[in-house]
Amino acid sequence: MLLLAAGAPLASAASPALVATVPAEIDRHYRDYNFVNAFSTRDERTMIAAGRAPSEPRLGRVARAMRRIAERIDDIDPGMVMGGGTASPETAFRS
Repeated sequence: MLLLAAGAPLASAASPALVATVPAEIDRHYRDYNFVNAFSTRDERTMIAAGRAPSEPRLGRVARAMRRIAERIDDIDPGMVMGGGTASPETAFRS
């Protein structure tokens, strides 16, 4: 308790060389995933997945990020989501 009062650190700072990094592909995926979820509602994602044109620039960016997510998933597991040629509402929930 005395060390805290004196301002001593609880733990030593990690050296940058010791910090594990995430592979770039995973970083890109979650950057898109987090962006889509932070800047759109489920209804907006469903609308975009159904093929309706985005009505504002924010939704245009969301649509592009959703497309990148869908392409990545299709590259990894093409049979993961089955649909009749158009994006299923399930596409909205990938993100």
